[in-house]
Amino acid sequence: MDRIKVGNVSEFHELQPRVAEVKGSRIFVYMHNGKYYAYADMCPHQGGPACEGDIRECVVGQMDKTGLYTESVSKEQYSIVCPWHGVEYDLENGECRTNRRQRLRRYEVIVENNDVFLVQ
Repeated sequence: MDRIKVGNVSEFHELQPRVAEVKGSRIFVYMHNGKYYAYADMCPHQGGPACEGDIRECVVGQMDKTGLYTESVSKEQYSIVCPWHGVEYDLENGECRTNRRQRLRRYEVIVENNDVFLVQ
């Protein structure tokens, strides 16, 4: 099991990715609510640089008892938005919001002695 140091926990800021180069591929590591998520910078939709896009709050919808559909902006759920075509991926699991069969390639992240590592 190879570990690649990405940085110290003090170098991470909420929803601001750090980039690691791993065997010629760029991996973006995000910190959100004290948890770490890492994804390859390759959109499965058409190969774009998914992680170079924005991080946006997720719009969630719900139907009330009367059948009225409303939408609101979540302050807890975020999406990584590919800059090529606007495809959105769930920050916490890498799934495409509109096609659950598509997902970003995810990497395991561990924190040890305040250092953040990618695991391969």
